[in-house]
Amino acid sequence: MKVIGEIPFEIRRREIYRYLGYKNGALPDENVKALAEECVAEIRKEAVPRLVYRIDPVSFEEQGKVIFAGTKVHSEFLSRNLAGCSRVIIFAATLSSGIDVLLRKYSAIDVAKAMTLQAAAAETIESYIDAAVALIKERELTGGEKLKPRFSPGFGDWSIEDQRKVLALLNAGKTIGVTTAGESSMMLPSKTVTAVAGVYKSK
Repeated sequence: MKVIGEIPFEIRRREIYRYLGYKNGALPDENVKALAEECVAEIRKEAVPRLVYRIDPVSFEEQGKVIFAGTKVHSEFLSRNLAGCSRVIIFAATLSSGIDVLLRKYSAIDVAKAMTLQAAAAETIESYIDAAVALIKERELTGGEKLKPRFSPGFGDWSIEDQRKVLALLNAGKTIGVTTAGESSMMLPSKTVTAVAGVYKSK
């Protein structure tokens, strides 16, 4: 396993607005923009972004069974996503528990800010992952290798319960402080993403 810590990345305001419901390039008024800026500043202050990853061979069985790191998962969608891949990058990324503290705080005292903070945090974890995956590609992929779009438990027919398998493969509790809530598949901290991305040779 390898861990990536804080790295430079942009928090895209238009994506925050999109999470808030502003579609097709529509922009919010100045009050919403100002609130979004407040939330971004607080997230930048409190977040401790980290990502842990490993790279393993991938193999396939019939009926949508995919095997990596000695773990078998059942998903036709994942199998199709990884078609043609010889390896997978398995990862989990989190913004840390400080963001959960902020979300709980504002949920109790300011609903509008809590909603905006949720949107800003969602964009922050996505942008951080984009930057971290770009760094992994630079470090780990050899000539001619490319990366397929990441695919997470809960997408399509890949059971969200398999998040627990991914976290176990990454020893995420120890490496980046991510666990699940009891017997559920809800991850703590809440702003955490697990995924795999297939590695293939371009023709």
